[in-house]
Amino acid sequence: MSPSTFVVQSRPLHIQHPSIQTRVVRDSGNALSGDFVTTPPSIVHVPFHLVDGLIVIDGVVNGQTGFWVLTTGGPILALNAKRVTLPAENVATANLGNVQQLQWGPIAMRDVPATSIDFHVTEEHVRTSSPALRASPMLGFLGVPQLEPFTTIIDYDNEELTLVLLDRAGNPLAPLPGSRPIAQLPLVMSNGTPFVRAIVADTIRGLFQLNTGNNGKVMLEESFAKRVKQSIQRATHHAPDGDTTTVGDELCGFVWGPISIGRMPVTVTTLRLEMHEGKLGFGFMRAFRIGLNFRNPGATVWARTGSALIEGERVLRPTP
Repeated sequence: MSPSTFVVQSRPLHIQHPSIQTRVVRDSGNALSGDFVTTPPSIVHVPFHLVDGLIVIDGVVNGQTGFWVLTTGGPILALNAKRVTLPAENVATANLGNVQQLQWGPIAMRDVPATSIDFHVTEEHVRTSSPALRASPMLGFLGVPQLEPFTTIIDYDNEELTLVLLDRAGNPLAPLPGSRPIAQLPLVMSNGTPFVRAIVADTIRGLFQLNTGNNGKVMLEESFAKRVKQSIQRATHHAPDGDTTTVGDELCGFVWGPISIGRMPVTVTTLRLEMHEGKLGFGFMRAFRIGLNFRNPGATVWARTGSALIEGERVLRPTP
């Protein structure tokens, strides 16, 4: 193992997930996150490929090279069953087991809990969208446990993650790089993944999952979207078939702490979302440079110079 590769030890912990209700293993050491065999620098840089809004990282698992897709919507490492064999027992509907060793960028972990799922559709999409990855197999999805030892700063412009090592209490061991942030906001951790509280259509409060694995814009749960649409229609005096602002096209007003966005494109899903109203994916997160801390749950947000959310007229506007 090269000197620039950092290894994390693991120990048992319980997690909860709709399809995973069993005892698994998670990294230890810095509280929940691991004893580093070789202590890494306080700040580590991990380059990634930005492929149709997805964060794709070169890596290795059990000696096999390929690529990972990073999702903050994943409470556990999820291997691509088509490419990686996981020694596992079948528990309920989830294949669970431990990966002997994995690596993503310069970060290496061992004895990591994982589930195994067929991701051939995602693999084909990434390989078709990126000539550089056309011959590379998808190893799986990296999830929140792989990021938990760090504050993870996502820089979509430069296609780089900056990882700032945390102590046991979740405090960064080095100052977060960058200018003064426009906001430092709490995260709500539920079932191992991060959520934010926000207000849409001026008055309707909702809980939204921050999900880098969603390469779309903003996804609203169907029943919540109906409430938003009704509120918009009342506020703008539109009939139900009004032809201007409609959910599925644009959403009037989205407020997250001190950040206010006037008009934001959304999609509506008929999938039932457990305990939350929607997901904020790449189309939302790329408007910022954002740092995520899952151990002491919070988000640090920087404005991008000249940043626009989707089109030029939908500009990020921090409120006073």
